[in-house]
Amino acid sequence: MIGDNTITFNSSYTMTLRDTISGNTTLDSALDTDGSISINGNTNILLLYPSGSDMSVPTSIQETINGVNGGVVPYLNVDSEGWGIASAKLNSIILETPHLGYSEWFVLGRLGTDGVGTSLQYRLINSNGGNAPS
Repeated sequence: MIGDNTITFNSSYTMTLRDTISGNTTLDSALDTDGSISINGNTNILLLYPSGSDMSVPTSIQETINGVNGGVVPYLNVDSEGWGIASAKLNSIILETPHLGYSEWFVLGRLGTDGVGTSLQYRLINSNGGNAPS
């Protein structure tokens, strides 16, 4: 359930809430301010964020900085080895009962898993005029 600290799938996969961010800013600014997340092992990334909140959020995933309004290019930095584009997919879910006052939530998921030794950073760079993180 959205908001739970741990969700178990098919009795074999566990999704653990690692961080909660909020603010009247862009989702990428919140991710940048949040910085590095300590974690190790094979990891996937899922971001859930409400549609219609005060936070400016992406509505599409792009593979390059290409001028698309509302789009973002996902970047990943694992163990401080440098930034690279990290493929992702964006979906929307509609809840029967609102959570935190929102019925529609976006789910942004990293395509594939990454072996992480100690930490990762994740950014969503504006595809219309943004610059790759450094």
